[in-house]
Amino acid sequence: MNPHKTFHKTAVLAAFLLGVLFPVLADGPLAGLPAGLPAGDGSAAGPGDYPSYLRNLQTLGFPDQTIRTIITADVVAAFAGKRSAALAERYQNFQYWKVDAAGTVARAQLTTQRRGIDEEMNLVLQQVLGASADLPDTSREWEKKGLDFELAFLSPEKREATKTTLLTYAKAEQQMKELCGGLFVTEDTNELQQILASHKEMQATLRQILLPAEYQQVEMTTSWTAENLRHAIVHFSPTETEFRIIFEAWRPFDEKLAQAYANRQPDPGNQLVYAKIKEQLSAERYDQFVSTWWK
Repeated sequence: MNPHKTFHKTAVLAAFLLGVLFPVLADGPLAGLPAGLPAGDGSAAGPGDYPSYLRNLQTLGFPDQTIRTIITADVVAAFAGKRSAALAERYQNFQYWKVDAAGTVARAQLTTQRRGIDEEMNLVLQQVLGASADLPDTSREWEKKGLDFELAFLSPEKREATKTTLLTYAKAEQQMKELCGGLFVTEDTNELQQILASHKEMQATLRQILLPAEYQQVEMTTSWTAENLRHAIVHFSPTETEFRIIFEAWRPFDEKLAQAYANRQPDPGNQLVYAKIKEQLSAERYDQFVSTWWK
């Protein structure tokens, strides 16, 4: 069973109970029920009046597991503000092609902030539900909010549709990345082919949502190829044009490499990738690209 998926299913139940059932009963046993932590703002997060909150839920006859689900969803939501603030700092003046030492520092800072925020949130849950409380995986919350910043160039409607698509295929894309890196995520040939098929399905769905230029920018912003490049060429400090040249050479190669491994074929080699990049960069910049690659 996927605990991450289970948490989100139960969180949906919690949202229903908090948003639909509670207001209806507000004049009954729930009168005076504290709202829990301040919605969207973890700055004042703490156990607060949760003992009363718990007693009211118990009085209503909710099972212990349901109560834990409600409290957990409430606490996770309460820290949305802190997650958003940390990500806003990380993505301040974000440009998909800008790769330099400052970006490396920003990523490291976000990792530290993320760990601290999640630890603070978990402490609140343990204070309320006990030291043995099941702690939620918040990776999807971080990813969803991060995509809001990365996809800010899209209209709200396209941004939501694109975000939904990327999140739907996130697991398959992680497997595609691992496959490209030579890691056999499964020995089942059918499952390997399904990974390739899911990748194509995601791309087809995005192309239905986006204009060609928008699709290309989403790829250069959110794909695992783009993320790898931002690490590999951090000391090259490319211009936007140079980043595009490098990305457009590497992206199809990464996909072909994953396909080769899925079909138990040998690595085709990346000589053509380098040749294509060399054709389009100046001699000086190409030498700098090669000498700084993954340095």
